[in-house]
Amino acid sequence: MATGIQRRFSGARSMGKRISGLWLPKSSRTPEIPESRVLPPDLFREIANHLTKQDMLVLSSCSSELRSLLLPEIYASISGLCGSRACSEKFDMLLTTPKLWVYIRKLEIGPDWLSWPIEESVELRVASTLEKIFPGLTNLETFTWCSIYPLQDTVWRALRISCPNLRNLSYTAQIREFQPDSELFKLRGLRQFSLCVKDNAKAPPAIELDLPPQLCDMVLQNSDLEHLYLRLCSSYNNLHPLSRLMQGTWSKLQSFHIEICSHHPARDTIAAFLALHPTIKSLSLLPHMAEIPPLSLGPDTLPRLESFTGISQHVAALSHVDHLQSLILGDSPITDPSGVHAALGRLTSLTSLSIIIANAGDVSTLSGIVTVCSTLQSLDISYQTPCSMKQLKAIAVELKRLPLLRNFTLSKTYRLSDGTMLAAVLTLLEHNPGLREIHIVWVSTKAWKQSGDYAITSSLGATSQFRSL
Repeated sequence: MATGIQRRFSGARSMGKRISGLWLPKSSRTPEIPESRVLPPDLFREIANHLTKQDMLVLSSCSSELRSLLLPEIYASISGLCGSRACSEKFDMLLTTPKLWVYIRKLEIGPDWLSWPIEESVELRVASTLEKIFPGLTNLETFTWCSIYPLQDTVWRALRISCPNLRNLSYTAQIREFQPDSELFKLRGLRQFSLCVKDNAKAPPAIELDLPPQLCDMVLQNSDLEHLYLRLCSSYNNLHPLSRLMQGTWSKLQSFHIEICSHHPARDTIAAFLALHPTIKSLSLLPHMAEIPPLSLGPDTLPRLESFTGISQHVAALSHVDHLQSLILGDSPITDPSGVHAALGRLTSLTSLSIIIANAGDVSTLSGIVTVCSTLQSLDISYQTPCSMKQLKAIAVELKRLPLLRNFTLSKTYRLSDGTMLAAVLTLLEHNPGLREIHIVWVSTKAWKQSGDYAITSSLGATSQFRSL
């Protein structure tokens, strides 16, 4: 692996020498390079669009002129989806370089609430920094806030006033109360809106979370919405104010996600809403009820559906499944294998599947799925128990029956005696040499998670090699 890394940087240095010569100032070029050999700036930008972030940085280091040319691409997307302190430090640094703000088109912020200790002051400092930066983000198009603590209204006001090009908004927080006159509800011109209210089971609220009518008004008045994601469900939410949403229409709506709780919205209301939106390609329906009512859809409903997230009962109700390629099965876990197998058997174009199986020793459920989904290219299995090497080998043998499988993800409860991630990867590859990506996730009962991502490459027809992503 060390040799591979050395070769990569050696190649980067040689590439830098070759390219930098094309960008030397005229006074230092010896001999003069003909104009016909100088690549135009637009071509370099196009090349940069197809590079990884690391390779783009290597290219920009070839010369100061190249760096200036590529700055809009280097800083087009800024991610703060990391530990709370690291996120705070990253934006403190950004605050000191205002000349870069104009290049930022996508900003994702998610102070990690799983990091220890949880400090509200860190998130508040990040929010305060945001408020100072927003006036310079005149080209911002996408903003994501995913955290425990909600943003203050002054931050939303700065975003609304300073970022006229904002089109995509994703907001996740443990919101206890919505202010009816919040600046959040005054945002217009959105193409994507995602609102997720996180539950905190350890701290039940004293009162129900009321959803103000301004939330509905805001969504309804963003008539160009293409993606709408609402996750407001919990045992104490009052969902009645959402009823008006199900009467709205968005001619460009491509993806729709809503959770069903306490029979709101009603199943006939959902069916009518879906019938009015034939442009939907991605749909998520997640019911939270002990007894789930059946869903009845018309024969012409959802003719373009390509991706679905929901329970097997609703999969069986879909009228058009010819184009359905991706399915996240919401049965948690699968309790009716025969019903699941029957529902999946209709999905002849399915290439990606995510499922939850209670016990890693239950190979029969997986075997039935493999039988009816022979065209799978990507499979994600979550087990709610540990998985021994013997059980993993049985799983790997079943996967051999999927000749097109290239991407496999396995999540399981952590147990020391189950072996290492590397041993699991080698076992899977022994029976499935065609795999190109393997993702292993360990989940502990103590609320921590560890993951390992592996990419498998072939070396000129020789034996497969793998590297950690």
